Amino acid sequence: MVTDRALAAKIHTNIADLLCRQESYQQAVDYFEKALNDYKKTENRKMETYTLLDIGDCQRQLGDKSTRPARLYYKQALAVAPDDTIVGNIYQRIGLNYYHAQRHDSARHYLQKSLRYPYYKHEQAVRLLFLGLSFYDTAQLDSAKHYLKLALEYPSGIYQKSGCYTTLHKIAQQEKDTDAILHYASLHAQYSDSIGMMDVRLSNGLHDIQTTKVANRERWIGGLAAGIALLAGIGGLLIKRIKRHKKQATRAYARTKTLEEQLVQEKQEQTKLQQQKDQAIAQTEKLQQQLEQEQQQRENLQQLEAELKQKYEQEEVRALERHRQDCINRLQEACTGAVHYPTLSPRYKTALLTAYDEVLHWNDTEQFLACIDKDFNRFAYRIETCYLKRRSPNHAAARLCTLLLLNAPDEHIQALMDYKPQTYKQSIARLCKRFDAADREGLLIHLLHIMIEGM
Repeated sequence: MVTDRALAAKIHTNIADLLCRQESYQQAVDYFEKALNDYKKTENRKMETYTLLDIGDCQRQLGDKSTRPARLYYKQALAVAPDDTIVGNIYQRIGLNYYHAQRHDSARHYLQKSLRYPYYKHEQAVRLLFLGLSFYDTAQLDSAKHYLKLALEYPSGIYQKSGCYTTLHKIAQQEKDTDAILHYASLHAQYSDSIGMMDVRLSNGLHDIQTTKVANRERWIGGLAAGIALLAGIGGLLIKRIKRHKKQATRAYARTKTLEEQLVQEKQEQTKLQQQKDQAIAQTEKLQQQLEQEQQQRENLQQLEAELKQKYEQEEVRALERHRQDCINRLQEACTGAVHYPTLSPRYKTALLTAYDEVLHWNDTEQFLACIDKDFNRFAYRIETCYLKRRSPNHAAARLCTLLLLNAPDEHIQALMDYKPQTYKQSIARLCKRFDAADREGLLIHLLHIMIEGM
């Protein structure tokens, strides 16, 4: 039995070729199918393509006039064709299939399509020859002459040239062209003689092959007898060798048994090692569980700590809020007892409380209360009565002066006044210009002067 796929495919292909020569096309298809299966398994796309073409040709030879079975295989060949030369050969086969079915339009379409692809040896001449024959069969003599003459310009075999000259001779007879008739008749005669001589040589060659085959058969019979005698002698030697090998096999069996016992011992040791390994894995898993439990306890403690911290922060916020409210109450009581506080407008009262609430720290209450005396009240009163009575009163500017004198940080003043940094700088610049101060430090000195001495 052949196990090499490539060799099996080649053998099946050769058998199919012999069956095609005997015109046993159905049996040839069976062997081509086997070869095709082998070529697919060896991934030989080139031979797979040619085998599909051969099956298509056999289907055409089986006499199916519909051309459909052959075209199915040609279509499969197109799908696996590895290069353009083979694609051109496929289109040629399809065109010939249509030509033999007398479907000349389709035949000419595929034959002309095949002309655009590369070709092997005489393929181009064959394509042009059958294009000419197709046009001749449909009485299109000019086109037939064009393709037949063009076929003669390409390398071709004797049969192709003979076919061209035969058809050109028939066309000349139909056109009654005497010179062409004589010219093509002489050429046709030359190639007919050449074909006849080839047939004679082929017949003689077949006779020689048959004679050689008979002689070889006689030599083969004699060799077979000698071979039988030789085999008898070899058989005696083989019997002796078999006995010797039997003794060696017995010794080898004993050694094998010993090795098997050793293997059993090693297997038992491996089993013990595996049990120890399983125990170690079990202990590891137990330790892992303990670690996971400890990790869970740590997470619970962290969660409890976070909850206590949150409660502490909430309690701290509530304590601060109580302290804040207490400070504000004390501030309001102090402001109520101030000399000039009752005369201030509600806007300035709100400004003072807001400045304390949003700008100063809650533990600075004593410092803030120290500012709420008659001098500060007098300053606020003067700012309000003097500055705002000018031609362009600006309540925001007066409030900014109060906050500056409180020495509040710039970012707090911006938040309280809802100023952007650039707007805050511009407001300071306008105050400096209004009070003829060179810079912010000069402005603060001027405001203190107003508080202490008045304007």
